[in-house]
Amino acid sequence: MKQRHRRLMLPVALGLSDGILNALMLAANRLQGDTEPMTLSLSMRIAVATAVASIFMLFVAEYAQLRQELEHADLQLNVLARGRMATSRQGRAVAREASVVASISGVCAFVGSGAPLLVASVLGASGLWSLAMAVIGLGLLGALVARAVHGSGLVWTGVMMLGGGAVSVLGIYLHIV
Repeated sequence: MKQRHRRLMLPVALGLSDGILNALMLAANRLQGDTEPMTLSLSMRIAVATAVASIFMLFVAEYAQLRQELEHADLQLNVLARGRMATSRQGRAVAREASVVASISGVCAFVGSGAPLLVASVLGASGLWSLAMAVIGLGLLGALVARAVHGSGLVWTGVMMLGGGAVSVLGIYLHIV
């Protein structure tokens, strides 16, 4: 797999799965049909909140990881002043890279969360199709990840769909929205 594709795997897979799972957790009660239907406004608010959380979470994780790599390079190169590379051009490049990766994850989280919720708001009364679409979306994501990492498509698809089903049941039980 090319380096660029490898570098995109984490933010895309994390963003999409995080978005779908957040939609299922937060809105499963509305989507299953016992309460008032999903609105366009609520769909967008959940999608935006999911995207913002994903951006923040992945930026912190990615930036910390890359900064740790710079600290390790300082040690390997016997740089006397700790953090020297982190305050250099490499440090600024690390911040830019973490920002780009986090932004990609945020866009994917917005799409992952927004798509099933928008379908529910358009369909109106029954969001069960949206629940099914979200769980199937997780299965498709699992199949794509399996292909990318040369894993078992059946196992990845099954585990992702089971996880989505479990999060849906938990979301219905918790009645968050």
